[in-house]
Amino acid sequence: MNRRDRDLLEHIVLAAQRLNRIAGAGRDQFEASWVVRAAAERQLEIIGEATGKLSEEFAHQHPHLPLAKALAMRNFIAHDYDDIDRDLVWEAVCASAPDLARAVADLADDTQQSRNRPGIEL
Repeated sequence: MNRRDRDLLEHIVLAAQRLNRIAGAGRDQFEASWVVRAAAERQLEIIGEATGKLSEEFAHQHPHLPLAKALAMRNFIAHDYDDIDRDLVWEAVCASAPDLARAVADLADDTQQSRNRPGIEL
């Protein structure tokens, strides 16, 4: 894995960690605060943008990762900001993003352990 892909995976995991904190605050907090919703949307945008920048080689080596789905979510949030489905965003916050983050954290950890670098925790 090249350094750029490794850095992008770390961005995905960091954004997912932030989403995990949002999910931990609960759906009521998400619904009550436009700031919390905006923060969640921004982290989903970061995940999607990072997945879109991963190398073609990486994407071909890991076809099981929902990279296109993450990029599609980013595009939806960025371009259809006036018609965002809160249920869809909440589902991404609680399920889709953490699943993707676990998968890429495992890949990053494998690479880092082989290079004696500290791992990424989710």
